[in-house]
Amino acid sequence: MTDLQFYEEAGAVAVSASATVPNPYTIKLNLPSLGFGISLLGCDKELIPIATAITPEYLVEPKTDINITITGTVDNLPDALTTTCPGTGRSSMDNFLDSYLHGDSSLVYVHGGGHQKDSEAPKWLSNFLQAITVPAPFPGHKLDNMVEGISLSRVKIVLPDRHAKPDSPEAVPKLSAVVDATVALPKEMNFPIGVESLKASVNLSYHGGKFGEIHMTDWQPAVSHLTSEGKLAVTAEIHQAPLNITDYDIFRAVARGIFWGGGRGLVLGIDGFTDVKMETTLGAFAVRGIPAKGDVTIKGM
Repeated sequence: MTDLQFYEEAGAVAVSASATVPNPYTIKLNLPSLGFGISLLGCDKELIPIATAITPEYLVEPKTDINITITGTVDNLPDALTTTCPGTGRSSMDNFLDSYLHGDSSLVYVHGGGHQKDSEAPKWLSNFLQAITVPAPFPGHKLDNMVEGISLSRVKIVLPDRHAKPDSPEAVPKLSAVVDATVALPKEMNFPIGVESLKASVNLSYHGGKFGEIHMTDWQPAVSHLTSEGKLAVTAEIHQAPLNITDYDIFRAVARGIFWGGGRGLVLGIDGFTDVKMETTLGAFAVRGIPAKGDVTIKGM
């Protein structure tokens, strides 16, 4: 597979894939247009149809690589693909998207789509292909450097109750803030995407020294919009996320910079992962483990 693109077409999501197949044979053949169906595995390992695809007519030349482009349409996803699998907290579609957006190949299952109108393919060939299902690798797209600028505003740190029992939730500082982030979407995903909520697990550092950890267990509400540059601007409100302090000396320096910095702002380092619930043309999905690494500017209280 040399190129893969998703895009919006007439309110649906279409896919275009280009492939190069070596041809060591001396045969010359005119391949007719053929239709195919594409399925994913469901929770119980059953095949669930998600898309249809068509190959164009193609002239195969002797001992010449076959360069072909396949176009298809992603159908409305059935509930069986988006419903959470028992005991996992994830759907089959969640797992597929996770693999794709982390650069891992997934298996899709391809079978003949039956005889196509106006196709010159003989019916016996269409019927034969329809009876065969072949697993095929679907290449992923790794999310390196997907999250760009991040800033925090309206920061509020609630210190623990001095009478709280050790290791209790009340004994941990809480962080509330408004997070603004810019996300560079993969060019292969050229269709509307929105973010409805997120949560994160990150380490915090100041001048290279780690001083704390944030592990959000609850989804935080978010809104998003596309910028003029085609990037996704996301705003989320973090409400009392537990802040585990690992170095109080550094934390005190951070607190001084936040509370008495005169509005100059403070730059912290983050290193961790973010989970995002996305709204797309196909529906809502959760993508987990998006790398979040870089500098965060705290704009003030």
